[in-house]
Amino acid sequence: MSILDTLLIVTSLTAAVWWAVSRHQRRAVLEALSFAAALLAVVTLEDMHWQLVPWQVLAVAVAAAAALRRWRPGRSRRWRRVIARCLLVPALAAAGVTLLTAFVPALPAPTGPHRVGSEIFRWTDSRRAETLTANASDHRQVIAQAWYPSDTSDGPAVPYFEAQGHLPGAIGGIPPFMFGSFARVATHATFGAPISAAEKKWPVLLFSPGLSLPREMYTALCVDLASRGYVVVALSEPYESGVAVLAGGEVVGQTTHPNVMGPPPHRALERLIDIRAADSSFALEQLGRLGKLEPSSPLAGHLDLEHVGIAGHSLGGATAVQVMATDRRFKVGVDLDGKLFGDEPEARLDRPFLWIQSDDAKTAEYRQGRDRILRGLGDGGSLLTVRGSTHMSFTDGPAYLTSLGRSLIGGTTVGSISAAAMTATTGDAIATFVGTAFAGTAFAGTAPGVDRARTAAAHSGIRVERRAAVSTASAAPPAATSFRVPAATGAFPVGIRSIALSDRARREPQAPAQRRSMVIRLWYPAQAAGPRSPYMPPAVARFVASSGGISPTLLEGVTLDATADALPRKRSGGWPVVLFSPGFGVEGELYAGLLEDLASHGYIVVALAHPHDAGIVQFPDGHVVVPHPQMDIGAALAVRVADTRFVLTQLARLDRSGRFAGALDLGRVGMFGHSLGGAAAASTMLVDRRIRAGADLDGLLFGRVRARGLSRPFMLMTAEPGVAAEPNLSGFWNSLRGPRYAVDVRQAHHFAFSDLLCFVPALMRANPATGKTVRLEVGTLDGPATLTAERAYLVAFFDRHLRGAIQPLLDHAPGPFAGLRLTVGR
Repeated sequence: MSILDTLLIVTSLTAAVWWAVSRHQRRAVLEALSFAAALLAVVTLEDMHWQLVPWQVLAVAVAAAAALRRWRPGRSRRWRRVIARCLLVPALAAAGVTLLTAFVPALPAPTGPHRVGSEIFRWTDSRRAETLTANASDHRQVIAQAWYPSDTSDGPAVPYFEAQGHLPGAIGGIPPFMFGSFARVATHATFGAPISAAEKKWPVLLFSPGLSLPREMYTALCVDLASRGYVVVALSEPYESGVAVLAGGEVVGQTTHPNVMGPPPHRALERLIDIRAADSSFALEQLGRLGKLEPSSPLAGHLDLEHVGIAGHSLGGATAVQVMATDRRFKVGVDLDGKLFGDEPEARLDRPFLWIQSDDAKTAEYRQGRDRILRGLGDGGSLLTVRGSTHMSFTDGPAYLTSLGRSLIGGTTVGSISAAAMTATTGDAIATFVGTAFAGTAFAGTAPGVDRARTAAAHSGIRVERRAAVSTASAAPPAATSFRVPAATGAFPVGIRSIALSDRARREPQAPAQRRSMVIRLWYPAQAAGPRSPYMPPAVARFVASSGGISPTLLEGVTLDATADALPRKRSGGWPVVLFSPGFGVEGELYAGLLEDLASHGYIVVALAHPHDAGIVQFPDGHVVVPHPQMDIGAALAVRVADTRFVLTQLARLDRSGRFAGALDLGRVGMFGHSLGGAAAASTMLVDRRIRAGADLDGLLFGRVRARGLSRPFMLMTAEPGVAAEPNLSGFWNSLRGPRYAVDVRQAHHFAFSDLLCFVPALMRANPATGKTVRLEVGTLDGPATLTAERAYLVAFFDRHLRGAIQPLLDHAPGPFAGLRLTVGR
């Protein structure tokens, strides 16, 4: 909205209300204001918007009233004034409604590193008749718009609607005049730009739109995915989509209107899905022949057709299921809030599949179909919910409204989440899941496959409802391989003991009738070494193995140097205590390499397991807790802080009597964690001064602590790109007021702070696909050497700030370890 537009609205509204309630006050000013409104109405005709028409009419009306009073002063009739005031109310209401829609929608800018190019293809499938027209000689046409990564933005801008100025009678029920200003929408893409030279070939993702919705209504999401390194091919569905431009330039609208909300069977919808599935397979065939069909296309020779996926919204999501069930060339699928029809729920997909749903209420038919397809997945998958979203939030619809429109009517139509947040959240989830699947396996569950903590940290509204593990039938058989956690480096043998705790003052967040229960695993200096403890409890080992597509026997046979239930070594005054919180959705057993080592240096390490947050928690009595659904990350952080404070109180009881009586020095307590666990360490320190020092291993910060900082010692140990390059961490670093340390681990990725760091070679032998996936999440570095350095910095940090020991390692930046850089804050 321009300044002139705003002036027109303000002057017209002010003059109209003035005429209605106080027309005899300051007549000259009122007349001048009325004539100014009319002048603005004429001026704004040059840059016409349909939203201004009611205001322009109102401006003419107040100007006419002013002219009549000058021409015939004192001749106004009461009945005329009453009628005018009665008409004013609906006129203002109609004019006000126009302020709910954007004059020119602003699509969110893409978030990936690449610029974006676009090209449109029109293909005719001579093998198929067009069944949606009356002409028996028509053949099916497939219209595809490709969005792809580019290195330049030079060239003509891509218009929002290909058929702008020639739109049919209605699009999704919206009359075409309401799209009059869409010619000025910035799509953030360039027609015909050369494809990026960053890769020789790029993975392909087909996109199928919702029923009656044109492909253009998904421009923001398609452009965002293209900027992340995908060739996104969005299909139009002639005679079903709201608008499609056929070969020869003919513009057609929607001619078929099946009922999507009625009870089953849905024969008409099943027929459309069959047509769409055939369109998708045909489009993939044409892309494979692009070098012959379109030799001058920027995409020719640059498509990686070994890595092809399909995503879709609504009916397009149902199409994605159908395509995955019938065409094995598609390696991964994504359903964006699409209800399934016919026999689709019975499909048994053996490739990764992601379901992202809106936050509104679901029908029983929707839930039953969704749950059946997820139960039948053979190669992993996830169910995510985007909080504050509705079904139409996956389209560009939210950008069609102003902020006022979204606040007044958005909750029921496009949701409360902004267009930018929705696009970034959906793009992150799809790119992470599809990229991991293309790397070899979805690895749902324990999960390095989807970096849930980082995605949720950037988009706290996303919630993991369910994760489908890789089918054990497809897991790799046992191989001649060995998973081994490197031996601890301290002087003391280590004992390990699991203890169940119950908090009477709190309820389970997902089962309010039950007390909050949790498990702590104590790692401590032992009197003597004994039989090796299993690496994981049996149920956890089976869960993690099946999630990663390896045989459970490979993990069930792994042992630690630590001894289960060994007698604690006594020490006058007790041992310093360090609490540990794992990553979001990650099993705490995957951090044994750091925990066992710290205990061997004379610490009692208390590892917290957070039920309904971790993928699985096994209690000492053998029962397990699996989240249904998993907590969202904001709630999980609050629960973790409460869990930690409760555990600190319980440790005081352990220190008074029993096996650990006198063993804990609760005047010297520290805490560290990975990912969300690191955020939990910082957030707990903000509210509980019993923790004297803390460390965060590659976790983004949330809530008050991010801005307020801490006055006690804190260490940040991060993967690429490092503290200084991550705004979330650099802001927190600047707010720290006590001793502070930053350790950047070069070439490391998020899970380089877990045991997976040392498991990559064994995983490569057991299941190469899983090994490649984990390597992507760990980074290209020397696992044992990196673990040695991580251990050294943790021991040095807690030695200095819990024991008061001199630690030269923390004084000499950048430090002695290759690939690690220390920064010391003063």
